[in-house]
Amino acid sequence: MVKRALFAVVVFISILFFMSGCEQINKVLTKKTPAKKNDIPEVHGTVIAKVNNMVITLEELNRYVDTYNQQIDDFKEMYPDQEVPLEKVITAEQKVALLNDDLIRQRLLYQEALDRGIDKKEDVSTALKEFKMSLLIANLIQEETDKINITSEDIKKYYEDNKDFLREPEERRVREIMTKKESDANAALIEVLQGGDFGSVAQRYSIAKSASSGGDLGFIGPGVKGPNFPQFDIAIYSLEIGKVSSVVKNPDAEEYYILKVEGKKGGKEKPLSELWDDIKLALEQKEQKDSIDALIGKLRPEAKIDIETAKIK
Repeated sequence: MVKRALFAVVVFISILFFMSGCEQINKVLTKKTPAKKNDIPEVHGTVIAKVNNMVITLEELNRYVDTYNQQIDDFKEMYPDQEVPLEKVITAEQKVALLNDDLIRQRLLYQEALDRGIDKKEDVSTALKEFKMSLLIANLIQEETDKINITSEDIKKYYEDNKDFLREPEERRVREIMTKKESDANAALIEVLQGGDFGSVAQRYSIAKSASSGGDLGFIGPGVKGPNFPQFDIAIYSLEIGKVSSVVKNPDAEEYYILKVEGKKGGKEKPLSELWDDIKLALEQKEQKDSIDALIGKLRPEAKIDIETAKIK
């Protein structure tokens, strides 16, 4: 029972914010009369309930039901192993129950909050204004996004132009010898080149953690030594299988490496079908950013913007 009640509260609050939107926020920001006056504002839609001076339309209820059911689907997807303590609203009887339990309850609490003047509190008023601004911006961005049309040809072209970038990362089986002195690295390299076993030489010379396992790092990909040591990646990806590098210096530390590549895997080309949705999303996001940047570029010169930098400490 507790779990069911808690889940119901979470869903209720989520939908409450979603359904409130700019219209409800604007009512709070511009309200001049008590919430429980009898005058009913102009209504667009089929009225199915009245709570003092507020009406609820069939269209509002249906939107609320859709969002309510979507919340349940989202919960199931996020937590597939957990039981969802609420059922989807399908029948007319269930809709009436939801109307009573949620929407009418929402209006009553909303009106009471207005009658208590909670909307006049500075922190609440500020939060409402900020939320209204965020909601309007989100809708504006959505309008711009709706104009975007990524075609199949766009996706195919991106795939062909970026095949190397879209490949499955290639990993290499690597052994290392790492020393603090260049002279030690040179001595170790000479032993290996004269036929010494790389693993045995690593155990004697290397001061890396991998020394105990003969310098074995297993299969590793690019960047394992960090962005400031690209020489490491260049060495392991330029070596043929079974070959040993010359001494490689870490530019950020007194570390000298000898590297051996013993195998490789991955690096296969991913089929377009596997990447289709990801490429489409990436192109849509780029188009969205470009569209918003262009809009800002148009609006900024037309706006009067004054920044008092001296007041910014």
